[in-house]
Amino acid sequence: MTLPSTSNEHRTSYRCILVRVPHQADVQAEGPEPTLKALQVAVEAVTGVPRRELLSRRRDATICRARHIYFWAARNLTKRSFPVIGYYCGGRDHSTVMNGINRVNVDRVAFERLRAVDGVGPKTALAALDVLGLQGLLVAVAADDLRALEKIPGVGKKLAQRLALAEGCSCGKQLGDFTTANVTMLAAGAADAEAALASSQAEVVRLTEEWAVLALQRQMLSDVLEMLGSDDTRPLLTHAGQILDRLTGGRWVALRAEEEGASRKMLVVRADADRFSTSELSEGTADQVYLSLRLAAVAELHSESVASGQHALPLVLDDVLMSFDDVRASDALGVLHDLAPGLQVIVFTHHMNVADAAVATPGVTVARLPEPTPISGAIDGDQVRAHAQDGAVSGDSNPRPALADGRQVDPAEVRRWAESQGINVSARGRVQQALIDQYRAAHSQ
Repeated sequence: MTLPSTSNEHRTSYRCILVRVPHQADVQAEGPEPTLKALQVAVEAVTGVPRRELLSRRRDATICRARHIYFWAARNLTKRSFPVIGYYCGGRDHSTVMNGINRVNVDRVAFERLRAVDGVGPKTALAALDVLGLQGLLVAVAADDLRALEKIPGVGKKLAQRLALAEGCSCGKQLGDFTTANVTMLAAGAADAEAALASSQAEVVRLTEEWAVLALQRQMLSDVLEMLGSDDTRPLLTHAGQILDRLTGGRWVALRAEEEGASRKMLVVRADADRFSTSELSEGTADQVYLSLRLAAVAELHSESVASGQHALPLVLDDVLMSFDDVRASDALGVLHDLAPGLQVIVFTHHMNVADAAVATPGVTVARLPEPTPISGAIDGDQVRAHAQDGAVSGDSNPRPALADGRQVDPAEVRRWAESQGINVSARGRVQQALIDQYRAAHSQ
């Protein structure tokens, strides 16, 4: 699908596209439904705004206007849902898409009302919206402000009077009906609003779960800080300080819990005896403090288990040294090796420098995992990239599995299926069981 070109005079005005974007029936008559990428390229050709800017996070007025036109064209010329349209425009959410479409629809209604006035053609109507804007135009008409109306290119005194006065098919009456027309237009989208509500409800569920996790973490941290101030936990802080000393090469040497009002806070002591709160530390140092506390606690639990005759469990760590430089990583591996007698420590990493440091550490065994299994049925990369933006890849690269009752399904696959069915679903968080049941039912045929 291609859009007719515009004159240079209105090339950067998004409103000129309102009368040049083909109607849905015209596009369908030309051939298959256009892809979202094709619409973005078409909007770029008309507005001069590069497609990469449409997908960017920039919010310049010209870019936002062109982006709104893409939203409108994608919604009216394809069957894609709001979330899908936004996802393939830089990962924007459905509310952003709806707002952009409504802005375009408002201007389209105003444009048609202006053209109904005797003597006002497309060029003059576009100029009125460009110069005054919709709000300024309504104010000028309501106040009979002829001077403001005469600022519009092509509008003289007589045409300004026709715009302001209710004679014949006047702008006063037409714009007076604007609000009613806009409400009717929005009411027609009630089904879309209901779908957006469902998506928002899924987002509320995700945010509620995230809040619950954070609230629990906050309470647990508060309880730990209270405990660290007691006499029983001072040996733990002392051991953690010793570990921190080795991890940082002697730069940070101790940890201390102090009263602060009704609560406690953790202080980290530098080699010169200066004290710092954890919020004042760099990300790397904060990771080292956290690791020191974890390792000291693990060593204490291991000693208690051995003393009580219980079997000692191994300590498994996954990429805990990713923020450490080569020297600190080597020091950390030495700490892990000497952490506690009889404690088995397993460290997973995909960083070669950590593996090389482990090879050079006496007493450490390095086991390398095999390469990932090749993907079966892989499609040519150029073919996948050509269709990635509109979410469709030629060929049966992802065949639908025949699911039996009770079999686990991939949440990402459920989300893709839901979008293909026009069902709004949050891109993150837990997938509702009702949606999983629908997915199973659709694939059990």
